[in-house]
Amino acid sequence: MSRPRLLFVYNADGTVAGKVKDFLHKALRPDTYPCQLCAITYGYVSMRTEWREFVASLDADTEFLHRDELRAEHSVIAAGELPSAWQSIDGTWRPLIDASTMNACPDLAAMIAIVRRSMVAAP
Repeated sequence: MSRPRLLFVYNADGTVAGKVKDFLHKALRPDTYPCQLCAITYGYVSMRTEWREFVASLDADTEFLHRDELRAEHSVIAAGELPSAWQSIDGTWRPLIDASTMNACPDLAAMIAIVRRSMVAAP
C-alpha cells in the first residue's frame, strides 16, 4: 500500500504575472482576495511557518498547485471551484475539502482543524 497523497489547489495562477497580481491584491484589497487557502497559509511572499510545520507533520505526501498547473499535473481531477484539497489513497483521488469550506475558514487554526478532520486514514 502506498502512502496517502494530499493535493492543495490554489485559486491563483502560478505564473510570474499571477504571483505579482496576487501579491498586490493581498496587500491592497485583502477583503476581496479570491483564495482563502493562500490568504491564510501564506504571508506576502512565503508559506507561514505554522502551516509548513503542520503539513510536514502529516502522514501523507503533500503537493501544492496553482489552478493553471492542475490540468498539466493531474488531468484526472476536475477541480470545480477553487481553492480545494484532494486526497489520493492507492491512486484514487477524492475531494477532501471543497471551495466553500476553505473560503469559510477564518484563520490558520481553523484550516488546520479542517484538514485534520477531513483526512481519511489509509486502509
